[in-house]
Amino acid sequence: MLQQELLRQLLELLLGLLQVRQLLELLLVLLELQLLVLVLVQVLLLFYRKLPEQQPTKMRSTESFS
Repeated sequence: MLQQELLRQLLELLLGLLQVRQLLELLLVLLELQLLVLVLVQVLLLFYRKLPEQQPTKMRSTESFS
Protein backbone atom coordinates (compact mmCIF):
# COMPACT_ATOMS: atom_id res chain seq x y z
CA MET A 1 0.00 0.00 0.00
CA LEU A 2 2.71 2.46 0.96
CA GLN A 3 4.57 1.66 -2.25
CA GLN A 4 1.44 2.36 -4.35
CA GLU A 5 0.91 5.68 -2.55
CA LEU A 6 4.51 6.68 -3.17
CA LEU A 7 4.18 5.72 -6.85
CA ARG A 8 0.98 7.76 -7.13
CA GLN A 9 2.65 10.80 -5.53
CA LEU A 10 5.66 10.38 -7.80
CA LEU A 11 3.38 10.26 -10.84
CA GLU A 12 1.58 13.42 -9.69
CA LEU A 13 4.94 15.12 -9.19
CA LEU A 14 6.12 14.09 -12.66
CA LEU A 15 2.89 15.35 -14.22
CA GLY A 16 3.32 18.64 -12.36
CA LEU A 17 6.89 18.94 -13.62
CA LEU A 18 5.71 18.25 -17.15
CA GLN A 19 3.16 21.06 -16.86
CA VAL A 20 5.85 23.41 -15.52
CA ARG A 21 8.10 22.47 -18.45
CA GLN A 22 5.31 23.14 -20.94
CA LEU A 23 4.62 26.52 -19.32
CA LEU A 24 8.31 27.41 -19.47
CA GLU A 25 8.46 26.44 -23.15
CA LEU A 26 5.41 28.62 -23.82
CA LEU A 27 7.04 31.49 -21.94
CA LEU A 28 10.18 31.07 -24.04
CA VAL A 29 8.14 31.24 -27.26
CA LEU A 30 6.38 34.38 -26.02
CA LEU A 31 9.70 36.00 -25.13
CA GLU A 32 11.09 35.17 -28.58
CA LEU A 33 8.01 36.72 -30.19
CA GLN A 34 8.38 39.81 -28.01
CA LEU A 35 12.02 40.12 -29.08
CA LEU A 36 11.00 39.80 -32.72
CA VAL A 37 8.39 42.54 -32.33
CA LEU A 38 10.93 44.83 -30.65
CA VAL A 39 13.44 44.28 -33.45
CA LEU A 40 10.77 44.98 -36.08
CA VAL A 41 9.79 48.20 -34.31
CA GLN A 42 13.44 49.27 -34.23
CA VAL A 43 13.82 48.54 -37.94
CA LEU A 44 10.70 50.54 -38.71
CA LEU A 45 11.94 53.46 -36.61
CA LEU A 46 15.31 53.43 -38.36
CA PHE A 47 13.60 53.29 -41.75
CA TYR A 48 11.29 56.15 -40.77
CA ARG A 49 14.25 58.28 -39.67
CA LYS A 50 15.98 57.76 -43.01
CA LEU A 51 12.98 58.97 -45.00
CA PRO A 52 13.34 62.53 -46.29
CA GLU A 53 11.13 64.94 -44.46
CA GLN A 54 7.97 65.72 -46.34
CA GLN A 55 7.10 69.39 -46.30
CA PRO A 56 3.46 70.20 -46.92
CA THR A 57 3.03 71.95 -50.24
CA LYS A 58 1.67 75.45 -50.00
CA MET A 59 -1.17 76.38 -52.28
CA ARG A 60 -1.04 79.68 -54.04
CA SER A 61 -3.91 81.98 -53.30
CA THR A 62 -5.02 81.74 -56.94
CA GLU A 63 -5.32 77.97 -56.77
CA SER A 64 -8.53 76.41 -55.70
CA PHE A 65 -9.96 72.98 -55.33
CA SER A 66 -11.77 71.68 -58.38
